[in-house]
Amino acid sequence: MGLEIFNKLLYYVGKKKLKAVFKMAEIKNAKDVLANNWNGELPVDLEKICEEYGIKIIYENLEPLEKEHKGEKISGVMLISDKNNKFIVVNQNDVDTRQRFTIAHELGHYFLHMNGHEDKNRSIVSFRGRSNKMEREANIFAAELLMPAEEVKRIYNSTPFPVAFYLAEIFDVSEIAMGIRLKEMGLGYRG
Repeated sequence: MGLEIFNKLLYYVGKKKLKAVFKMAEIKNAKDVLANNWNGELPVDLEKICEEYGIKIIYENLEPLEKEHKGEKISGVMLISDKNNKFIVVNQNDVDTRQRFTIAHELGHYFLHMNGHEDKNRSIVSFRGRSNKMEREANIFAAELLMPAEEVKRIYNSTPFPVAFYLAEIFDVSEIAMGIRLKEMGLGYRG
């Protein structure tokens, strides 16, 4: 698209609306989301990211839903009824760091598995402990979104004794999630 046409579109449509359209088409991984929506401050502001894409976060007791699924633990649900009604439902009974990971995980489903299907009624339920391709992709997305590799390395290298719980506090994630991230990045640490 030529610069002249692009500038005319900006004039007629408005910069923010057009920016959001191009953003969705560009999202292929968590780095893309961070590039468009992160000011570099830690922890990453998931609520701001959700707001930018018109996704509402709802904290709900998911025990009734878990009972319907034979007691399987449910961390969250990504729901789309149409492009104006997008929700991440988070289990209110989970600890804060689990809730943050769930929000990031559901954003992974949204960008990786629902992109382009906003006009359809869709949902993805995230059961704890299930491991299939989509769940693994959403987990990788969540880890990259919450714990950007460059920032993890920067802080890790500036810390005399890299301790998972210290880094976990900075990124507002669980110590287990940080330990997994450090291991995946090939960085040694103490628990």
